[in-house]
Amino acid sequence: MKLLPILFSFFALSNVCTGEKVDLKVGDTICTVGYIMDSYCIDQNSLVDNPSVKPLSQEGPLVHSVHCLVDVASCVVSPWEILNDASGGKGTSYGRSFRAQNNDELIAYAKVVGICTDGCVGTQKAGLKAAVTGTLVDLGSGGVPATIDILSVTADTTCVATNGVITAFNIPNFSTEEGSLVKVILIHGSLMLIGWGFLLPLGSVIAKFFKHRPDGLWFKIHKSVQCVGLLLVTVSFIIILNYSNALADKESSTLRYPHAVMGVTTMVLGYLQPLNAVFRPHATKEGEEKSSARAVWEILHKGLGWSTLMLAVATIGVGTTLLAEKSTQRAFQICYGALIGGLLVLVVTFLLADKKKYEEVKNDEPQNNDQTDV
Repeated sequence: MKLLPILFSFFALSNVCTGEKVDLKVGDTICTVGYIMDSYCIDQNSLVDNPSVKPLSQEGPLVHSVHCLVDVASCVVSPWEILNDASGGKGTSYGRSFRAQNNDELIAYAKVVGICTDGCVGTQKAGLKAAVTGTLVDLGSGGVPATIDILSVTADTTCVATNGVITAFNIPNFSTEEGSLVKVILIHGSLMLIGWGFLLPLGSVIAKFFKHRPDGLWFKIHKSVQCVGLLLVTVSFIIILNYSNALADKESSTLRYPHAVMGVTTMVLGYLQPLNAVFRPHATKEGEEKSSARAVWEILHKGLGWSTLMLAVATIGVGTTLLAEKSTQRAFQICYGALIGGLLVLVVTFLLADKKKYEEVKNDEPQNNDQTDV
């Protein structure tokens, strides 16, 4: 009976020595040497500290910083992965071999060998590489690599063949897929561009320049447009909160954290507008003297509204700089500055022209329209 373990060990070792490929299965103990990267960078298709660099490119794993892994919250909490050469030994591209079930062992290793602001004692700045041994717990699927429960992490450049440890194998679900978060980010940006960039400013412009029309038409349009705009940005806000941890990314060297803080502030101020509108004092009719409470409320509502829109402009502007692709950055910036900005200018021009024309007609044919301020 003692002969069986010996034969098994000999068989496993002979596979390693001859280079024969072994198909892995759940429960196998494996050892692999590769670069370590967080799945957040991979999913957003850009490195947090180097946004112009693609994670699985030739330079991606080499310039990916230990600081990103250990200090940036979005990276720390995402599953870390082990990357291997996907270009047949040329080192021109990398693929995702395994995903860690738990990052603790990898984090401890990174802090020992690397440079960061959260307890690191090493000297390595980027390109974290290690020999990782672990137990296969899942074969992976849908572009997500196989998952391993990590047993040990060392700085060795090769795996040491020991009894029961497989070092030559067919990697299950070896993936070169990246950028699964890109669509989410684009949806978030597009909805914010439509909501905060166009609809909510449009509603404010209507309130400012369309009061000459009778029957409180401006108020009906203003309320409808603001509700639709606020609904869109709320959907966008929920989406990004579900996929991003940017509010905790204070250590990021980019504008991610300032953008997150500005965005949350903008949303909170935006929600205050319909709330204070509910408690607005009674509107004054033509000929009535405006109450002091109404006057104060109008200053607060209008001042807060325009201030929030100005903050939204800055927030969107910062957000466009965070997009990884330069072409996408330019597309959003052109769309925001030229298209949306141009449309708002056209709307203001139309409303001013409409007011002038309406007043001319009204002067020619006096009408007794009871206008209220709503």
